[in-house]
Amino acid sequence: MRALSIIFCEASAIYGVIVAIILQTKIDEVPSASMVLPNGAYLNSAVHSAYAVFASGCTVGLANLACGLCVGIIGSTCALSDAQNSTLFVKILVIEIFGSALGLFGVIVSIIMSGGVNFKRNLDECVRSPACISVLTLSLSAAFGG
Repeated sequence: MRALSIIFCEASAIYGVIVAIILQTKIDEVPSASMVLPNGAYLNSAVHSAYAVFASGCTVGLANLACGLCVGIIGSTCALSDAQNSTLFVKILVIEIFGSALGLFGVIVSIIMSGGVNFKRNLDECVRSPACISVLTLSLSAAFGG
């Protein structure tokens, strides 16, 4: 029974590696000429992307921590109960799968959170949103002294 718990915990580690690879492909250098305002602040899209990557990593990490704790506690308890009554094996396996599903939920939420990350949005794409119009107006007025 302990071998199954180890396999479920290894799956949680693989979930973290998968999300790390996904996030690594999304991280990009912010072009300073098009994203930094004259006062030194970044546009909202760059800040949003940075926080989305950070929150995505924290989400999968905490979900897999909870998954590992759950699988460890269930695996220990289930190994003892399986030793006493071997007919409980299938029921115990279902409970372990539910504990392992916490990590999978964390991966799904993390992928959804990182879906809108785009560090290289230029100002032309940003003009379409009302929030960016006010930022552009302030930056242009500050740049031209108006």
